[in-house]
Amino acid sequence: MKQIILALLLLFSLCAFAQTQSELIEEPNLIEQKQIIFHKNSWKPFEGNTVFKNDDPIFIYKGKVKNGIEYYSEVYSEEDSLIDVLENGINLEFNSNSYKSKFHKNDEFTNVNELIIKKFKLHYNQNYKTGVKKKINGFVKLDKVKYYYEKGALTKIETYYDKNYKSIKSSYEIFSTEFGNLFNLDVNSAYHGKYKLWNNKGQLIEAGKYIMGKKVKT
Repeated sequence: MKQIILALLLLFSLCAFAQTQSELIEEPNLIEQKQIIFHKNSWKPFEGNTVFKNDDPIFIYKGKVKNGIEYYSEVYSEEDSLIDVLENGINLEFNSNSYKSKFHKNDEFTNVNELIIKKFKLHYNQNYKTGVKKKINGFVKLDKVKYYYEKGALTKIETYYDKNYKSIKSSYEIFSTEFGNLFNLDVNSAYHGKYKLWNNKGQLIEAGKYIMGKKVKT
């Protein structure tokens, strides 16, 4: 239930990494997703205690966050009874009569509504025999499209007129941070940075930039 509440609070903002890799690589076989908590109007990851009250039904959620990631939370009923404990996203078994809360009486809390929660994803290639996984760096070719990655994050998308990837059609830089790229089904809203468009004769017909998914005048 904690994850559902957090998902309802997702908001979307953008920033960018520079693209530095150009090596053809294999398509990622592993994608990890994380929800990151930031201060509002800032890309600074939040650290501290959070609290959220859900009115229907009435539950109170308290969480501990480090470097933007919630690693511990407790859920209380309207009667202030502890009904759920999660650590690193896993529900813990506990005795409600003897369990000692990790929160203290004088702890300070920040309301979740005063923060921003976003979902990010990182791309890996994993050796399933050894279990070793590596964040991908380089680009992947898929159906007239090149997807560029840096440290596991998608950073640029190029489309082509031909299957041989010789006649480029468009290039869009994509939002990403140290946590990966923003998880968003509408990839257009993830455009952030420079873009270029070419006609099928190889002539540049438009260039500019996007900020937070919106085209801006240059």
